[in-house]
Amino acid sequence: MPSKPRPARPAEEEDRGRALHALEILDTLNDPRLDRLVRLAKRVFDVPTAVISFVDKDRSWFKSVSGLAQNELPRNEAFCAQVALGDDVFIVPDTTADPAFVDHPLVAGEPFFRFYAGIPIKTPNGQGIGALSVLDTRARIFQEEDRKVLRDLADLAEQELFGGTPMAAGGKSVGAESSADGPPGSWSGAKLGGFLDAVVENIPDMVFVKDAKDLRFVYLNKAGEDLLGMSRRKVIGKNDFDFFPDDQAAFFVEKDRAVLAAGSVMDITKEPIETADKGARWLQTRKLVLFDSTGEPEYLLGISQDITENLDAENALRTANEKAVSANRMKSDFLAHMSHELRTPLNAILGFSEILKREMFGALGHTKYSEYADDIVVSAQYLLELINDVLDISRIEANQAPVTVQQIDLPDLIDGVLIIVRPLAERKMLSVDVRVSEGLPVLCMDGRMLRQALINLLSNGVKFTPANGRIGISAALNDAGGMKIVIEDSGVGIAEKDLQRVLEPFAQVRQSLDQAIEGTGLGLTLSQKFIQLNGGHLDIQSTLGEGTTVTLTFPPEMLRSSGPS
Repeated sequence: MPSKPRPARPAEEEDRGRALHALEILDTLNDPRLDRLVRLAKRVFDVPTAVISFVDKDRSWFKSVSGLAQNELPRNEAFCAQVALGDDVFIVPDTTADPAFVDHPLVAGEPFFRFYAGIPIKTPNGQGIGALSVLDTRARIFQEEDRKVLRDLADLAEQELFGGTPMAAGGKSVGAESSADGPPGSWSGAKLGGFLDAVVENIPDMVFVKDAKDLRFVYLNKAGEDLLGMSRRKVIGKNDFDFFPDDQAAFFVEKDRAVLAAGSVMDITKEPIETADKGARWLQTRKLVLFDSTGEPEYLLGISQDITENLDAENALRTANEKAVSANRMKSDFLAHMSHELRTPLNAILGFSEILKREMFGALGHTKYSEYADDIVVSAQYLLELINDVLDISRIEANQAPVTVQQIDLPDLIDGVLIIVRPLAERKMLSVDVRVSEGLPVLCMDGRMLRQALINLLSNGVKFTPANGRIGISAALNDAGGMKIVIEDSGVGIAEKDLQRVLEPFAQVRQSLDQAIEGTGLGLTLSQKFIQLNGGHLDIQSTLGEGTTVTLTFPPEMLRSSGPS
């Protein structure tokens, strides 16, 4: 099959344009009849997108569309613009393998269509004014039976647009003859017409029809036979009480009578049903009334989808989530308990080692004792910091980290942070640059969390900056009227691919094989969560080998002009 139908000759294009505009359909409101056909095409062919479109001079306009955000495309970008000029089904099994379509915007970009099938919609005089199209995001083979069903749907669309009986190839009216050899009950042939038989029989959902008076089945499709585990010959002519438990049958009949009384569509999102082969199942059903020529209810049509597997998957996911939440709660409780139990003896170790280090009750004698006492103090303090980090992250993950809003004098808080960090920097001969703008408003947030975040960020700068390098902290108002605090260092930096990972709990990034890494890997994570809990934002930028810049941004609503309370 050629990739593209032949172009229209000027005279044909002029006739085609006149026919389209005479229809007065462009830019009109949705037509429920055509919308139903589009939904039916999606379901029958199991595709994400179906469209009924009309091709104007410079555009293809979508009268009915499902699964695509646009309601029109330039004519030179529309598949259907070519189809409308053809005579039969046009298929592109794999757009990425067809040079004519591989660079198409909807193939190379979202939604990445890989399959297209379309058929012209023609006027009674044969002018191609539009197309019925189905599109998929996966390549596929279109069988001859699929082509027949697409032709039937296009015939039905033409009937809706122009009235009369749709014509099949050769001029024979499709559905003009009742199908005496059809399924038992012969309702489908007499009432629906032959052009819908293939559609209804191949749809994956159960379709059934009951008479409005006695609610006896007059039609059941193949999917219904498969679901119920009963042939339609056994079902037709009987009612729900002949097959289902009384409570279920009463439920079905109650809904049927309500639909018939209201004369409107009813969606039943979840209803149980006992089947012969598959046991208990859950259905999602739509019921509607089919009226006779006098406007009285004649039949009730039902379309049921088996949603049992979906519900089972939802229940399994819900159970898994509940177990995960429970496990996470138990983990947080354990960590909180463990941290408490560990901190008690650690505080005793710190206290006793401080007494030994300062020789409060007399000289220890050998100088090694004093050195060992100093080592004990440093190790215990380090271990206590790790325990505090683990406890903080577990509280945050369990949503048990209360935020106490205070009015913070930022220069004072930064001075207090530097008292802790500056000695660490001096040991590595790092210069400390401090730039805090004068007259800053007070910052309203949890002071402990901000203090801990700044200590973590500056300590990271000290840890990852080689000797004789530089760390810095600055604070100022930003252009949006909020406040920003910037922490910088001239350290080893972070590779771009690792920037997101370093913000994950316990993540540590080694930039060289000889680089020792200390700590839990929680410093950046805690800092980000502390800032976010208070309504701020943390952004990290880094260049490998040059250094890292962390910016904390706070919106104007977190600032106050009055002094600290």
